[in-house]
Amino acid sequence: MTNNAKFMAHSVSHSGGWLPMIPLTKAVVPGDFGQLRGGSLAPLGNIQDLRLVQPVDASEPLALADNWCWSSGVIPQYRGSSSETQSAVGEANYRGWQKQALGFDGPGSFAFHGRAPQGQWLLNWAEFAPDITLKLTQSAFSFREVVVVTAVAEVSQWGLAIAGGADAELVLISEDSSDWGGLSHQSAQLAQSRGLTQAALGCDQRGYFFKAKKLVLSALKHDQLLQQLLQQANPPTGAQLSHWLSAGLINRVQAQELNLTTCLDTFDWADVTLADLHL
Repeated sequence: MTNNAKFMAHSVSHSGGWLPMIPLTKAVVPGDFGQLRGGSLAPLGNIQDLRLVQPVDASEPLALADNWCWSSGVIPQYRGSSSETQSAVGEANYRGWQKQALGFDGPGSFAFHGRAPQGQWLLNWAEFAPDITLKLTQSAFSFREVVVVTAVAEVSQWGLAIAGGADAELVLISEDSSDWGGLSHQSAQLAQSRGLTQAALGCDQRGYFFKAKKLVLSALKHDQLLQQLLQQANPPTGAQLSHWLSAGLINRVQAQELNLTTCLDTFDWADVTLADLHL
């Protein structure tokens, strides 16, 4: 399990299925295609560049919530008023500073706060899906493993702290007095930290989340390949069989089998889930 696995799992379950980009500042737009590597999406291009017959239609950005906020294994240890923290930031005037100390109970424990999340979606997937299937698997590329981003969410400002161990600690000061809002507030300053693998506070560079579809075998082609695999003279067993059944059947599709007709009967698309990131 990677150190950001808890953050990613909570993001998906608390945001309505949005997967975080890793790193969070890695830009992505609807229509990007690429591959999943090391728990993150590596964009390789955009379907707009494939000269599709049917133009791609995307929505305008729409507000998803006032803010996104989730955490796991975080223990609030201290909260102080401005009078206690004013000298620490060198301010001559009263500005309502707040000081927070957060403890973390183990590796991967985290706190996240993102402001003004907005989402944007592709609106006519069904219309251009056959076209991109042909182009990504045969005419322009020969992908057997590829995902296409169907929606993107952005947070305008955000903060994220992830612990590397059980003794991790974060002390921050900001002008935001809400429970977790200080993480993302533009005034946030890191006063002290220990044992954190990530401590990004008050980031004004946008953070990105996405939804996507992955290339899969059609149900008909899956059954055909499974029959061929299990009914051959010396069928695979053990680990080899497990490999083919878990992820490898799509790699048994031979290039000479594909043409404009068979390609659409061979492949289909399915939603990318947290499990596909292999955290």
